[in-house]
Amino acid sequence: MILFLVLPLVLCDRSLSQEICLDGDFDSQVQWFVENVMFSSEDKAQIRRVLDDVKTTMQRQWPGTEVIPHGSAAMGVGIKTSDVDCYVKIPNFNTSADLYVLTEATALLQLQRDMFSDMTCELLPPPADSSLLTFRHRPTGRLCDVIFTNNSIYQTSALNRYYFNLNEKFKPLVAIIKYWFQVQELNKKTIMRSFHLYLLIIFYLQQINMVPPVFRLQNKQRHFEGLWDLSFDEIPYNSTNTDISLYRLLTGFFTYYSEFNFDDYIVSPYAGRPIRKIEFLGNTSVSGIFYLYKKNMRESGFKPLDVERAICIQDMFVHNVNTAARVSRRPAALLRARLRDAARLSAHGLLTALFTNPQHKELLNETNLSIPSCNNATDM
Repeated sequence: MILFLVLPLVLCDRSLSQEICLDGDFDSQVQWFVENVMFSSEDKAQIRRVLDDVKTTMQRQWPGTEVIPHGSAAMGVGIKTSDVDCYVKIPNFNTSADLYVLTEATALLQLQRDMFSDMTCELLPPPADSSLLTFRHRPTGRLCDVIFTNNSIYQTSALNRYYFNLNEKFKPLVAIIKYWFQVQELNKKTIMRSFHLYLLIIFYLQQINMVPPVFRLQNKQRHFEGLWDLSFDEIPYNSTNTDISLYRLLTGFFTYYSEFNFDDYIVSPYAGRPIRKIEFLGNTSVSGIFYLYKKNMRESGFKPLDVERAICIQDMFVHNVNTAARVSRRPAALLRARLRDAARLSAHGLLTALFTNPQHKELLNETNLSIPSCNNATDM
């Protein structure tokens, strides 16, 4: 029953009977979700076309340019509504020329209005501190987000990919929660983005000893950008909970965060455990694993981690950055309410409210999913 909680898409409702239908046990429902909502071979081919077209366009100005995917597509957790995220690696790129490159890249895209449209730019918050170019690839209809600086965005995506490949259950887990996230309209710029959700999932998996904390992956070779270590070793990890079912992982996620004390604690995937906010209000009480944080605060005058926000989700590499600093109290309260609702519904089977959510139909229309109707459904 739990998939009905997080995935209104699967309801066999007569008013939606020509759009959707899914029957069977939980495992069958997950299989249907993987086949119909997560990226298919056709979606992957579309993404490759977007990346190839971007590469061809950028190479006209900067020969030798590479286009490297990151985000949900690279991590294997993409769903039909996912954007295409990529890093455009320009040879001999000078970060001080970011604005110039952004202007030139936008002009290149505008010369091909039959291929690219709806160009917008924005400055990403720390730790990215870089420009983001967003546009629509008209042949496929997909939105594409492009960055031009090699920074923690790309490295964080690589670390996420490592985590989500540690267990075969993790990718469908992430994709299902991500879809629930969208249905609840929590993926707004004023609330949270997908990368916040990935951090929450990784942190939850750390609490049940299914993935290691980040600091345990940084014992060997160092890779510094600025004054922060962006390295990690993809070590094998033998969890003691390998037999836990996807059903329990899913319900456990909502239960854990419905009870999490966001007011007093930091979500710290680097440490792999909740940390009291008060510890970061004074440098002296910060845990010893944050030696680089304390060093940078002491010697380089960096601003401390902003813990006096509604939610504090610490960046995995740049430890003085609260990735959720822009989430104000009202959206934070909405997120927490949705998590409590989800945990309560999964516990007591009170599912009707989600089924009647009008956002359900809007999301279906946006995805243009080709979904078997009740009359045409086959046994799975």
